[in-house]
Amino acid sequence: MFDEYYKEKNITINNKMKLHLGCASKHIEGFVNIDVRELEGVDVIDNIITLEKFEINTADLIYVSHVLEHVGRREYMAVLQRWYDILKEGGILRIAVPDFEIVAEHYNEHKDLQALRGFLYGGQTYAQNYHYCAWDFKTLAR
Repeated sequence: MFDEYYKEKNITINNKMKLHLGCASKHIEGFVNIDVRELEGVDVIDNIITLEKFEINTADLIYVSHVLEHVGRREYMAVLQRWYDILKEGGILRIAVPDFEIVAEHYNEHKDLQALRGFLYGGQTYAQNYHYCAWDFKTLAR
């Protein structure tokens, strides 16, 4: 079922499936662009926490940029496990998050909390656009 859908939509390239989770309106050519909202450029509407439309061992690459901080601190390990399960053996998970160390340095230098509210709390423009966790390199690596 999934293979036929992706072939029909021409979403795999050289039989490689690359997922872009929480894409919003940032469409990346050659990726399956996934978001919980129906927006221009979204290929698949799905909750990136559960990814119910994807089977285990199907993705070669998962790219997640500025999404993990929107997952609760008590659920992020289950979410990471789900993403890992969807990856094929040898697959790659690429995660980018706001770097709390840089945010803290900026605050200590400028003492301007207003300038950092988006980094700390998210955009808060829709239900999933809140930050629940802060990350630095050490925490993310762990």
